[in-house]
Amino acid sequence: MTVRRQSARLKPRSAQASQARRQAALLRLGTGIAAAHGEVEVCRAVVEGLHDEALGYDFLGVFLIDAASGDRVLQASVGWPDVPASFRVPPGRGLSERAVLESRLSYTPSVSTDARYVSSPARGSEVDVP
Repeated sequence: MTVRRQSARLKPRSAQASQARRQAALLRLGTGIAAAHGEVEVCRAVVEGLHDEALGYDFLGVFLIDAASGDRVLQASVGWPDVPASFRVPPGRGLSERAVLESRLSYTPSVSTDARYVSSPARGSEVDVP
């Protein structure tokens, strides 16, 4: 019985510690964004801040829309070592277009099953934010 009680007590502490790590990571993210000077630094701060063990994101990219072409242009990334510096996703391609067109978050639970997916080393799910 004592072991069960100790385990029951440890679970909330473990959950509290995990929550504290996530909150600390989000604080670091916010601090990094606030300290950034200009668009490029903000994009870099976002991917570096979200690429934190406490948050669990392994592959991140921030794309901005080129007003002239409509392409989504990669500004910063983490976890994608061989990405070309000028990587672009043209209109009509890629999962992120749905978020842009609908002006809302888009979640794809399995990218490999969606024909719009632009192949990358990352597999699994994708979240796109307009």
